[in-house]
Amino acid sequence: MSHLELTLKGHENDVNDVAFIRGTRLLVTGSDDKSLRVWNLNTGKQVGMRLLGHDGHDAAVWRIAASPDGRWIVSGVGNGSILVWEVATDKTELKSGPVSFEGHKGNIWGVIFAPDSETFASASADETVCVWKRETGKIVLGPLNVGNRAYSVSYSPDGKKLAAGTQKHIIVWNTKTGEELLKIEQGAFKVAFTPDGLRLISG
Repeated sequence: MSHLELTLKGHENDVNDVAFIRGTRLLVTGSDDKSLRVWNLNTGKQVGMRLLGHDGHDAAVWRIAASPDGRWIVSGVGNGSILVWEVATDKTELKSGPVSFEGHKGNIWGVIFAPDSETFASASADETVCVWKRETGKIVLGPLNVGNRAYSVSYSPDGKKLAAGTQKHIIVWNTKTGEELLKIEQGAFKVAFTPDGLRLISG
């Protein structure tokens, strides 16, 4: 029988998303209280200060994702803004002063890093999907107009395909050319490629 191991207390409103930082025992949480918090899972304690205000978002944090190399966290909020945070060299906390990415005009419903950790994708209520260069803050693919709310995004393990779940469709693109490879007339709140990249799961 499963049992509760830890209760992490600190947020002042609902927690919307969580992400583990690879290679650490750190968990990042995003909340309606407009903050990100980092937790040490060995102790159950918050690491550092909550990240908000001049070092964070000014709206509810909807989605967060960690990069595969364990060096970066991306967070997206209700006003369409996106921030990328660097994980400290000793991997004990997030550095202050994140990089801001501007382009979406609606809630950020999904974010995910590419396997190379150099780019990441975002899905928004403004009916677009964008692929961003982490280092420059520039859009390198898109905005891809999906015609209805975009809820989630997922990369294939080799990074060559990007899938999006939207209000009315599931769409797959070639990440190099932006060519639409597949469009299924079925809405999906979440999509995810299987580890072998041969299947796409939706729900």
